[in-house]
Amino acid sequence: MNAGRNGEYPDFPSLAPYHQHNVHAEMCNLTTWFVKNVAFSWDYAVDHEPALASRPLEDILKELTQLKYGATCGALAAFMRAAAKRQGYDAIAMNFGNGRGPESHVLVLVRSGTGERIFYDPTLGCYSGKADRVPVSIRETIELMRQGRGGELRWVDLGPRSRPLMYRAESSPPLPLISPARQLEQGQSVAMVDLDLMACFTWGGIWHWARGRNAAVECIFDCLRFTISTSGEAEAEELAEQLRGINR
Repeated sequence: MNAGRNGEYPDFPSLAPYHQHNVHAEMCNLTTWFVKNVAFSWDYAVDHEPALASRPLEDILKELTQLKYGATCGALAAFMRAAAKRQGYDAIAMNFGNGRGPESHVLVLVRSGTGERIFYDPTLGCYSGKADRVPVSIRETIELMRQGRGGELRWVDLGPRSRPLMYRAESSPPLPLISPARQLEQGQSVAMVDLDLMACFTWGGIWHWARGRNAAVECIFDCLRFTISTSGEAEAEELAEQLRGINR
């Protein structure tokens, strides 16, 4: 995808083919691009499944960067996965939390050069790692959770700790704003929000919901036990079953 070069939408990373580059660095850049350039939508969003089935990804991303739509965490993950796969990266998506309520979040997992999958979050701008910022794979994550050591894991922040939020102009913003709101033509408003606060709101809600169902949920990463769905690949389904089966 060369949109960053031809100016169709701003600064899109020109991902090198999978075998030529540091996969983690490429995915960190791609994660950061989505945080900076696509508004998270609270209640008005492009429906990613029909969009990807019927239109080129470039057209969707162009409209998103022009603020014609916002995107939910599910859409952000779907578009990041699609962008990565276009250049040969092995990317899957997984949804965690409450399958019947709002307490859920979708993440992307990309296979690294060593064959291990790392979590990337195009909504909250981070990846799975430890306090020293070293990436941690999903298989190591599962093993640490099985040992009751999920507290050693961290969501490692990337890039600016703010992102654009889109919401209905006639409604109060769902999170505190850190910039003046701008009204858009389609009856929406957009403004910047603090990404760390948004992360607390997102994972805090999932954690409180999960704790009500399993007292062994002690840290944020323990919430990954509640895997709702995947992007459908056999490996994704197998990993989801491993996560659901963790007991201490």
